[in-house]
Amino acid sequence: MPAEEAPASVLSSSEQAPRLSTAAVNRTAEVIRVRITARTVIDTMTKINCDLSHRLHIADRLDTQPILPVL
Repeated sequence: MPAEEAPASVLSSSEQAPRLSTAAVNRTAEVIRVRITARTVIDTMTKINCDLSHRLHIADRLDTQPILPVL
């Protein structure tokens, strides 16, 4: 069978793929950006929270240790 008469099942995947509208692509891109931003914010807040917890733990330990007078 000549190449110009190839059945539809032989078409490349790009020829069979449904076409997305520009608006759909833009919405998908915006959702991805929002999710990445949210993940970044969550990671940053977690890091800040861990840092503050560590500082509070050190401060608690310092409060319970006796203060030696400076001679």
